[in-house]
Amino acid sequence: HVDNINDALALLRRFLDWDRALRRLDELNARVEDQALWNDPKAAQEVMREMEGTVERSIQIANQMLLLAKVEQRRTQVPMERCRLDRLAREAALELSPLIAEKDLDFAIEDSEALFLGDAWLVGELIRNLLSNAIRHTPHGQQLGIRVGSSGDVVTLTVWDTGGGLSDKQIEHASQPFPSSLSHHGSGLGL
Repeated sequence: HVDNINDALALLRRFLDWDRALRRLDELNARVEDQALWNDPKAAQEVMREMEGTVERSIQIANQMLLLAKVEQRRTQVPMERCRLDRLAREAALELSPLIAEKDLDFAIEDSEALFLGDAWLVGELIRNLLSNAIRHTPHGQQLGIRVGSSGDVVTLTVWDTGGGLSDKQIEHASQPFPSSLSHHGSGLGL
């Protein structure tokens, strides 16, 4: 029950973040309507930049909540199917390849056929989340990779990078949706 309470509190914090962002947009909108602001191009540019960031953050929060609702629904309603972890990993890497190229990362994928019973969409989201985090936190021009394998009934997925890693506190909260101890970038679904 503690996990459910923590999840509910995390979601409430996210709603409050959204509410604050929307209130900030109202404040910024009122400033935009003030004609005196437009006589000062530098101040106007600053307000527009802050407004853009607030809009992006609001959209990100809404998308996080919608994705989390979809994940929760699928976890309880979608039947298990035979999936290939190696294919899902390759698909995620291909989808995120523009981000990998943008940071000029030395990307490697090592895989072998790895079958499992599960929800391909949900596992694909997990892989995209892990890989996206790794891309974001790996310094420009460094190394990043995915390793997929199987041994008997066990399949493994490793996303590795040469980024700074997670602190002990971040590791402790990494599997929680919307962890407040982490930065506000990313999907917020937790690892």
